Amino acid sequence: MKCSKCGHDNKDNNIFCEMCGNELTKAVKNNKVKHKGKRKTRKIILLIIGILLIAAIGILIYIKPCFNHHWEDATCTEPVRCSKCGREEGKPLGHIKHLDIEEPTCTKEGYRAIRCERCHVTIEKKDLQKKKHHYTEWVINKRATCEKKGSKVKTCIYCGKEIKKAIKKKGHKYSKWKIEKDATCEEDGKYVKTCKRCKKKKYKKISSTGHSCTEWIVKKQATCAAEGLYECTCSKCNKTFVEPIPKTAHNYSEWTRTIQPQLGVEGRDSRTCSVCGAREDRAVPALTQEDLDRQLEDQLNAILNKYIAIKTMENYGKTQYPAGFKMHTLIGVIAEKPENGNTWFLKYEVTIKNLLGVKYDTVVEASVTGTTENPRLTYFYVY
Repeated sequence: MKCSKCGHDNKDNNIFCEMCGNELTKAVKNNKVKHKGKRKTRKIILLIIGILLIAAIGILIYIKPCFNHHWEDATCTEPVRCSKCGREEGKPLGHIKHLDIEEPTCTKEGYRAIRCERCHVTIEKKDLQKKKHHYTEWVINKRATCEKKGSKVKTCIYCGKEIKKAIKKKGHKYSKWKIEKDATCEEDGKYVKTCKRCKKKKYKKISSTGHSCTEWIVKKQATCAAEGLYECTCSKCNKTFVEPIPKTAHNYSEWTRTIQPQLGVEGRDSRTCSVCGAREDRAVPALTQEDLDRQLEDQLNAILNKYIAIKTMENYGKTQYPAGFKMHTLIGVIAEKPENGNTWFLKYEVTIKNLLGVKYDTVVEASVTGTTENPRLTYFYVY
């Protein structure tokens, strides 16, 4: 650094001139400025060098320069290649074509393909449609019966697939109805018919015929003391049935005045059954003076009409046999004129129906007394 006063060339670091001792302040400042400029230039240069180094490293990383190749074998579609840097050399080997055929079946489609024997890649493939089933004739594996269905099957000769089909049930084929058991009076019978195929039987009821008792016979006559008996034998099964005959009315004799009524004193009438000897009494009211006068007048004026007596006899018979009492023919009149002017003795053919509905013909005798206005039955007997 030169001194501004004497011009001596001093060192850069000197503050004063070596020759004249002049202060070198300005020079130092200029020197510092110069020194700073050099340092800045140096930094710029270093920065540029760093950037260049980073760029070079990046280029090397991107380019991946390979100094020791690792070659992979060539394939059908790719040449020899370095696994590190990817560099290729030569040509691909090409496919070794091979025809692969799988024939179609009934259940599965087939194909026709061209494949590489080296890399096993499918180059070309064509699908083949499934074949149709080829079935055998129908074979019956379960025969149909009258009540159950059967079945038949046919099988594909290639794949063994089976198709089943139901066979309709045949239904019964019955014979004509035949009597297996005859009906009786009390038990039902039955018809039967049999299926010609399965021998199954079908039945139909024959209703019981019921007993045939058309004629009832009197085995014991009914009386006024005891019941009688009807008997009937079934013409089909010979079974005997017995039915009671109700007791008959007493065969009373005519009322007999045993004690005549008097004025103010009762009288008494009596009658006796000719069959059982039963006696019946009845009181006769005591007479008043008016009764005496009326009785005299009735005896003089009242005569019992024969047709009224017949009607009285019929009405009494209907009360005794409510099921049926019908008078037919007057066999006889014991007296053509009423006894004492007010008593008729009658005999008729009649038809009587008992409570079982059985009718029988017989003869009835009766005695009717009283007046036309007040007839009274005194005797009734059924033969």
